[in-house]
Amino acid sequence: MTYFYDGSLEGFLSAVFTAYEKKEQPDFFYPTGRNTLFTEGRQIQTDLSQSERVLKGVSEKISWEAFRHCVFCFYSEEEGIEKSIYDYLVKGFCEGEKIDSNLTHPLIHKIHAVSRKVIIEIHRLKGFLRFKELKNSLFYAELSPDFNIIQFLAPHFAKRFSAIQWLIHDVKRNTCIYFNDGKWELFQMDEIKKELLSEKEKDIENLWKEYFQSTAIRERKNLRLQKQFMPKRYWKYLTEKEENE
Repeated sequence: MTYFYDGSLEGFLSAVFTAYEKKEQPDFFYPTGRNTLFTEGRQIQTDLSQSERVLKGVSEKISWEAFRHCVFCFYSEEEGIEKSIYDYLVKGFCEGEKIDSNLTHPLIHKIHAVSRKVIIEIHRLKGFLRFKELKNSLFYAELSPDFNIIQFLAPHFAKRFSAIQWLIHDVKRNTCIYFNDGKWELFQMDEIKKELLSEKEKDIENLWKEYFQSTAIRERKNLRLQKQFMPKRYWKYLTEKEENE
């Protein structure tokens, strides 16, 4: 059997609640609208009270770490991860917090590995994200992460840049986090025009590029090491790397 949900975390957790309550073992959990010809299934309606009960149950009956693993794994968007999360939760509700100590179990190993990859990218982007000032004094940063993580970046930058308006744009998923007056919200947005950059920002970018080039020691340049600590997929959004490599 296939469960269809609306694509949100709350929708998926509603599907988890339904399957667990009915003691069913769905073969797949798919977002509604996915091209699954000839696949029969059940459409699950999102119920916030049900999703909250699942999250509360996970944190109380398994552990807070299990809760975090489930959330990070879901936003990895890895193919078939929903089924793995469901199986992990069913096992966890039986075994309790000791489930995460069995790292040799293929399912537990997978959940931990995927969760860790998401956490690593969140940590990296807290340092690699570059904001640019637009003509309307809004500070804009774009990125194209492997995982759907901009909502996890919001609290960090809300604290770090609490006095300015800013917008973080995931260009791969056309989603944005907008922050203003102590609050942030998530919404959809397409590409922003580069000509909206302020003149001051253009000058700052040019100065930063010149500084980066002037301080680099050509004889000690090590692109392999740079790629190890700063993966090349992020370079297109780094001012100092644009058009330089």
